[in-house]
Amino acid sequence: MSRAQEFLHLFNRLDAYLREVTGVEDRNKTFNDVLEQAARRNRAVRNHESEIKSFKELRNAIVHETRFGPEPIAEPNEKALKRFESLVQRILNPPRADSLGSEPHRVFDLDDRLSVALTHMRELDFSQVVVYSEECGHSLLTSEGITRWIEHSMDEGILDLAGVPIAEVMPYEPEGIFRTLRRDATIYDVREAFDDALNRSGVRLFAVLVTQNGRRTDSVLRIITPWDLLSNNATRSGGAWLDASASSYTGAEIGVLTNVSEKRLLAEVVSRILDRC
Repeated sequence: MSRAQEFLHLFNRLDAYLREVTGVEDRNKTFNDVLEQAARRNRAVRNHESEIKSFKELRNAIVHETRFGPEPIAEPNEKALKRFESLVQRILNPPRADSLGSEPHRVFDLDDRLSVALTHMRELDFSQVVVYSEECGHSLLTSEGITRWIEHSMDEGILDLAGVPIAEVMPYEPEGIFRTLRRDATIYDVREAFDDALNRSGVRLFAVLVTQNGRRTDSVLRIITPWDLLSNNATRSGGAWLDASASSYTGAEIGVLTNVSEKRLLAEVVSRILDRC
């Protein structure tokens, strides 16, 4: 099979998938019409819409140019074919949320001492840990919430971790610092959660919690940070899973890495407090 034939086979698979997504059976509907409808319904397609349109031009050159015998006059090079093959794979079989990030190392209770959670965060260099309560389900204890609590305690003239439960700090956590998604959500759903947090509310989303059905009361299967997304993206061969040019965020904008000065200050304060506990 020639490279042109391989390309057309892949393109036909993609076309069939887009028509399945949109429910369009009318073969008179142009590919662009079907693509635009699919992009409105499917995050994977929306993320790669621009690149798909570019490959559609290559497909047209292969199909519609003058032929000499049974072979098409245009032939994609090996690099273009591999790129398109990777693109089709990314759209038809994107990674699921339950394959991203990592399992939570530990889930804390509201009654656990803050000093224990801080020690855990310091030793593993975490910016957040998962906390569970019977009333609300799972949530996050973050460096930002802890910093706010420390500032408040310093204003009150009292800063003593001895016996302080996590429950005392949780009211200082900002709203919207995490989202929950179903385990069968895709990498594109996760990316969009981080995008939405920045674009709609300007709130830094520390993590996405993956549960069986997307409910906070379900067990947390995975915790995904922005850094996990970027790492996953960077290690994919034949093209990134996420189209960086289509993304509205950068690592700096959403705090992929905790602000260095904030993190150092918090670490120094925490270390001094823990030494006295």
